[in-house]
Amino acid sequence: MKQIKCGAIVLAAVLILTLSLSALAATDFADVPEDAWYAQAVTYAQQAGLMSGVGEDSFAPEGTMTRAMLATVLYRREGAPAVEGESPFQDVAAGQWYSDTLDTDVNSGYNGVGAQYGC
Repeated sequence: MKQIKCGAIVLAAVLILTLSLSALAATDFADVPEDAWYAQAVTYAQQAGLMSGVGEDSFAPEGTMTRAMLATVLYRREGAPAVEGESPFQDVAAGQWYSDTLDTDVNSGYNGVGAQYGC
C-alpha cells in the first residue's frame, strides 16, 4: 500500500513539474518560439517584471541589450525604488524611459564613466 501511495505522489509531482515547465515556456512575444532554448528565461524575465520587450508583442531575442536596458533590469530587480535628486550624467536627458532608472542605479552603487553614462 505504501508503494502505491509513494508511486502516486511521485507521478503527481512529475505531472505538476511538467505542466509548470510547459506553462513557463509560453511567452507573449511573437518573436520567441515556445521551443526556443531561451523561452523559459524570457517568460521568467517578463513575469518577474524585469523585462517587458521592445514592442507590443516583440522581445527581440537577437537584438543588442543597451546600457539603458541593463540599467532598467537592475533597477527593477531592486524593486524600482523611488528616485531622489538629479541625474549626474550629462548624456541622459530627463523624461526618457530610462532616466529615473539610471539616477537610482547610481544611488545604488552602479556608475557610468565620469559624467557620461553612454546610453
